[in-house]
Amino acid sequence: MLQSLFRAASPNFDVKGFVARHSIAEKSIWLAGEVGSRGPRIDSGFSLLVADAEELPEHLLQLDEFLLDFAESIRELQRLTIPCRINCGLTVGGESHFTRTLTLSPKLMLKLGDLGVEFAVSAYPCSE
Repeated sequence: MLQSLFRAASPNFDVKGFVARHSIAEKSIWLAGEVGSRGPRIDSGFSLLVADAEELPEHLLQLDEFLLDFAESIRELQRLTIPCRINCGLTVGGESHFTRTLTLSPKLMLKLGDLGVEFAVSAYPCSE
């Protein structure tokens, strides 16, 4: 598995207004106070699957394309002081991916920094 999600959330975020202005699917949002798997949510936000290619070069290309296509929306989130993060989840430990390296180009890191987007990597043990 190799998937990247974009997430934006904050306690006072008018997420319904934002997703309506930017044509984001309603099913990808949550509201403060809703009960989730870990109890009541303290923030409102949304998440989007932005890259799901299994091969790293294609995955990074999808990330780059998302940042280019969604840049104005991300800039609006920054003006609203809504924290943004891309979380890249990958599996490790199986025969096909005993270890994995995720290398971001300086250009991609600059783009993330310019847009104020955090980048996180989550490694999950493989269940082969």
